[in-house]
Amino acid sequence: MLMAERARSFYIRYSEGGQGGRLRIACRLSLEQRLVDPITGISYHPLCTQIAHYFGASLRIRKQPQSGRCDLSKKSNQLVVNDFSRFALMSSKYLDYLDWAEAVRMLVSQQHLTAKGQTVIRLLKQNRNQNRSTFHWDHLDGLH
Repeated sequence: MLMAERARSFYIRYSEGGQGGRLRIACRLSLEQRLVDPITGISYHPLCTQIAHYFGASLRIRKQPQSGRCDLSKKSNQLVVNDFSRFALMSSKYLDYLDWAEAVRMLVSQQHLTAKGQTVIRLLKQNRNQNRSTFHWDHLDGLH
């Protein structure tokens, strides 16, 4: 999937809301792709539109830089998990995906409503991207 390996962000929201505020936990995937190849001039707009439609999202166009962005809703999360479980990402974003997919699983099973589940999701969020201290590359073993 062109967009998936291009620019994607697996967001885990964990916000406590301050004094007496409500705890908010959510998972979302955002995909972003330039709309025109700078070398060939070929438009990716039709492909981006198809991807957005497949995930039940809308494609928002940005002018600077000219790119398309899909923000998938929680309704799309299980579809994303199904697809990325079959067609794994080959970059380090795969590790972020695994954490995100675990948080999605916890939301679906309502484990996020327990204190233990909230702690797990908070840790998943905190230990991503530049804060990651554990890396594994098992998903690349079959590549040559």
